[in-house]
Amino acid sequence: MGTWAAGGSLSTARAEASGAGTKSAGLVVGGVDTSGTALSSTEAYNGTSYSAGGSMSTARRRQYGCCTSATACISTTGFNSADSPIGTGVEKYNGTAWSSAATTTQSGMQTVAGSSSAGLMFGGFSGGNLSTTNTYNGTSWSSTGALGTAARNVGGSGSQTAAIALGGTGNTYSTQLFNGTSWSASGAYPNNSGSSGFGISVASGSSNTSAVATGDEGVITNTSIFSTSTWSADTNRTAGIGEAAGYGDSSNFVSSGGETTASTVSSATTATYIFSTVAAYTLAIAQGSYSLTGQSVTFTKALNIVLSTGSYVLTGIAVALNAVIDIWIRVTKNNSTFTNQSKNDSIFTNQSKNSSNWTNQNKS
Repeated sequence: MGTWAAGGSLSTARAEASGAGTKSAGLVVGGVDTSGTALSSTEAYNGTSYSAGGSMSTARRRQYGCCTSATACISTTGFNSADSPIGTGVEKYNGTAWSSAATTTQSGMQTVAGSSSAGLMFGGFSGGNLSTTNTYNGTSWSSTGALGTAARNVGGSGSQTAAIALGGTGNTYSTQLFNGTSWSASGAYPNNSGSSGFGISVASGSSNTSAVATGDEGVITNTSIFSTSTWSADTNRTAGIGEAAGYGDSSNFVSSGGETTASTVSSATTATYIFSTVAAYTLAIAQGSYSLTGQSVTFTKALNIVLSTGSYVLTGIAVALNAVIDIWIRVTKNNSTFTNQSKNDSIFTNQSKNSSNWTNQNKS
């Protein structure tokens, strides 16, 4: 399970923007402000706060998707303030400034993934939903395998050879995976508002086998984790937001801006929320006697204890836990060493697999 926490706020409230990069080096690109004006500005995130980045030459909204790098990003076509398709223009970012890139045949509401030297663009709208997919080599675009279901406003992330497409108008809440050549159907996105399927924020880093997604145009708090081919519910965000810029990966996912009222750009926010997952460890301790910070502990019986975050006292020793660890230990069922610890308690957080606090343990 993951946890949500507040991050640094955007300088400008915006929705329908795209994201790029990681939790410690992110970028929010374009979008629309509370007055309905499309934005050319970008904001860079350092893990704590946002600062101004380079501005695009053309203001763009609804240019969805997530680049893997905040310093090598592409922004495609999109819509203008009047909510009309801009055309086929593309811009690329080097971490400081935007410049023109090769134009594409696709127009309006495309989704991007990858980077400015190995990019991917899919879906969109031109008189109807598009299934078109193109790859970018830093110089030109080339056609590749089409989406199985044509859609626009698709949530997307990943690399040029391992991308994920989620939802979008026309695709409802379906998931499609790209392997560098073709798309295939995968598990449906379960935690949704039941509306048209667009406005979902999704980030997977450079992978299409693990991802985090939240929100849609219905403005919901639901959060889901994708693993290989299946979505599962995770910790809900405290605030309902749709059409936010999402970036990062399945371990550290950043959601910035977005609408707090469904399909209402005047409700755009500056808020940033960060979703972090905690790795679980299994620590196998053989039967015998051990010394834990100078205290003698004898383990005589197998017991599986799931340790949650918090602070605990172990035989007079304070242990602060900030991660969930699944530990197999051998301990007498009524051993007074573990007092007041229920079966689902989490005791030994903050203990890495190689922690010197444990001696003679099998770290498998």
